[in-house]
Amino acid sequence: MEAAPVYSFPFALIYFGQLAGFSLSILVVSNWRPDRSSMIWLGSGVCSAVALAVGYPLYTPYSSAALPIAVALTILNLSMKQIALLPRKKSGELIGDKGATFALMVFGVIGAYTVPAPYRSVLACAMSGLIAFMSIQAVLRNRRWRGYRGLYAMLTASIIATIFFPAKAVIKLFNILTISALPADNSATGDAVALVGMIASSVVVQAGFLGMLTAQQSRARQLAARRLARASEHMLGARLHAKQIQKLADQRLNLLNLLTHEVRQPLHNAQAGLQSFLTELEHGEYSPERLSSAARRTQGVLDGITLSLSNAITGTRLIEDDSIGQLRQTGMAETAAMAQLDCPPYWQQRIHMTLPSPEMFIDVEPVLLRLALRNLLDNALKYSPADAPVTFEILEEGTELGVLFRVTNDLADDHSLDGDIFGRDQRGSSTYAEGQGLGLYIVKRVAQLHDGSVNMRRVGASQVVFELFLPG
Repeated sequence: MEAAPVYSFPFALIYFGQLAGFSLSILVVSNWRPDRSSMIWLGSGVCSAVALAVGYPLYTPYSSAALPIAVALTILNLSMKQIALLPRKKSGELIGDKGATFALMVFGVIGAYTVPAPYRSVLACAMSGLIAFMSIQAVLRNRRWRGYRGLYAMLTASIIATIFFPAKAVIKLFNILTISALPADNSATGDAVALVGMIASSVVVQAGFLGMLTAQQSRARQLAARRLARASEHMLGARLHAKQIQKLADQRLNLLNLLTHEVRQPLHNAQAGLQSFLTELEHGEYSPERLSSAARRTQGVLDGITLSLSNAITGTRLIEDDSIGQLRQTGMAETAAMAQLDCPPYWQQRIHMTLPSPEMFIDVEPVLLRLALRNLLDNALKYSPADAPVTFEILEEGTELGVLFRVTNDLADDHSLDGDIFGRDQRGSSTYAEGQGLGLYIVKRVAQLHDGSVNMRRVGASQVVFELFLPG
């Protein structure tokens, strides 16, 4: 009967325990989705466990039928570990490092069954030393493992194995060649120290691979986080770009609406002037004086259109850009007088202006102020009864240090200015007053751009007062 190996229980239990523990750790680190290298490494662990269960080649009797199986599994185990450490095959390589390792593994497995029984353990030791040496090269050449702390443990274990296994092979070969009668048993009690060394080296190798895998997974997560951050930045940039484009489109639409609002009245003025001119021509009144007067009125209307368009384009652009540029000292009475002239000629006589004397000057954007005052007057003229006077006053506001523009008018309809009349696209309820609901919105924006304010209050049942305050 063959003697039982000395490692049968305590050493096998320790070895299987560390093997199972590290294998489970590898699966956990890989999130239970191991890559190809990890799968090959786990497979090598299975081969190692089966080899130990069958009979480790260094300590299995020469006569045992399990010896060639143990040798083959040991060579397979070490070869698979070395393949797991190798880099991917380069483009253009005919065989590659993995092909060479596979060929060496096949040679070792065949040798396990063909060489004489006493030399099988020598073959196992020699092949193990060679594969350990190749593993050193594999670890150093694979960029995947560079810079990881587990790399040093792996290199240390591989260097020790490169020295230990060839030395063991030489000792066994020396014993075989010098002892005439070979013992029937390959095991020895003194080899328990070697078994402890085998377990220790296995722990170091497994810890080294686990350390490298953990570091590699950590780096992969960092790279994924960076890619996600870059993708988020690109997405955020795309969203900001889309918002900027949308904002630009909205500004253009708003500019178009504002221009439509500001251009409509000058065009009506032009239409009225031309209609008057044509009426005189139709009645045959061709006297030079009347023609000259009609031409002057038409020229005045055209000049007013040009000025109104210029003011509208400049003002609406400044309002939509949320910028008023450089402020400058401007006379309030002069600006108010120009705003009155911007109104239709047949409405100008309804405006009763009270201007300051002497002139008042504050820092404003004159184009915007003129635009705001004209819209205040235009609103008062449109929503008051026909031929009803509109009062315009410029007052010095001593309490808040600024200028107050006050426009007072009667209402043709007591409910015509209900609601949020200063909002964009908000019109009064009057059915005869034209517009898009932008006039008072322009006044509000001009006040905001000057850090001022505008408000409306009712006086009695049918009178309303608008006050525009600008700090000075």
